[in-house]
Amino acid sequence: MLDGDQARLRLAYSLLFSVPGAPMLFYGEEIGMGEHLELHGRLAVRSPMQWTDYGNGGFSTAPPDRFVRSMPAKGDYGYEAVNVRRQRGDPDSLLNWMSRLIRTRRECTEIGVGEHTKLNTGGEAVLGLRYDVEGSAILVFNNLTGRRCDVTLDLSDDEAATATDLFADRQYDPIKPGKLRTRLNPYGYRWLRIGGPY
Repeated sequence: MLDGDQARLRLAYSLLFSVPGAPMLFYGEEIGMGEHLELHGRLAVRSPMQWTDYGNGGFSTAPPDRFVRSMPAKGDYGYEAVNVRRQRGDPDSLLNWMSRLIRTRRECTEIGVGEHTKLNTGGEAVLGLRYDVEGSAILVFNNLTGRRCDVTLDLSDDEAATATDLFADRQYDPIKPGKLRTRLNPYGYRWLRIGGPY
C-alpha cells in the first residue's frame, strides 16, 4: 500500500508499536514482502516466506509446480529482491530496523502498562503520546505528514535534563532544559525516556 516507501513504512510501524495495545505483525512484514496479486483473495498475503534470493526463495526444494501456493520470483517484491538473506547483512535494512524497533518496544514497559495521555505538540500533523509509570515516562512523537514539523515538548526542566533518546528516524540533538523544541523529518519519529533507570 505504501509502494515500498521506507520512510512511510517505518513511520507506520513506529505508530503501530507506540500506540496503546499489543502490536501484531504478519510474517513477511519484517522484510517488506509484498502481496502476491496473482493469488485470489486472502491468499495474496499468504505466499511462502522469502528466505533467500535463490532456490525457490529458500522455502522448498520441491519443484515450483508442486508448491501449495506459488511465490513471486521477479519484480520489486519477488524473492530475488526481497528476502531475509539479503537484509540480514544490511544494517540499514527493514529487517534490522524492525529488530531494533521490537527490542526498543520490549524495553519500554511504560507503553504496555503506563497511563497514556495525548500531548499537545504545537501542530495537528504530529501525534505525541506520553506513557507514565511511577518514576519514568516514555514520550513518542510521530510526524504523519510529508513535511518537516517543529514540535514543542511539554517538559519541566528536571524532565528535560533526563530525556534520553531510545529510537528515532535520525540522530537528534539532546533535549536540554530551556530548549524544548525539536524538528521532526517528514514521516519522522522520536521516542524518548524521561527519568527511569537510564
